[in-house]
Amino acid sequence: MSPPPASILLFLCITTLSCAHHEPTPPPSQVDKNIDRALDLLKSGRLHLDQPVSDAIQQSHPLHVYNAPPYTFIEFDDVPSLGGLSLIARNGKLAWATYWTCTQSRQFFSNFTPREQEAAFDVYQNRVLAHLSNQQ
Repeated sequence: MSPPPASILLFLCITTLSCAHHEPTPPPSQVDKNIDRALDLLKSGRLHLDQPVSDAIQQSHPLHVYNAPPYTFIEFDDVPSLGGLSLIARNGKLAWATYWTCTQSRQFFSNFTPREQEAAFDVYQNRVLAHLSNQQ
């Protein structure tokens, strides 16, 4: 099923803003290492659907953790960015994991219905907009 229209709009806005301001890739940093570690954990199944969020955070070392019950948003990069890895937990358990760049994306898992995904993305959109307004 395709994502809800609001989700597409948010994704396109963030991606367009991020990709339009492309700068040279910085040397590897701790953030990059944490993203690589989390991707390895996802690929190996050590980060997985229904895993307790506290365990996932402890293993993956994210940059930001944003709690908005019933959701926990786990971010490995600043928002907006050229790409990233995002995990969403619902009621304390991992429910969604996606990695994206300007040219590709990979969803590792999701147990959201389209309506549940839209509700989570609405909460996340409010977080992104608040983050962007605080930077001005």
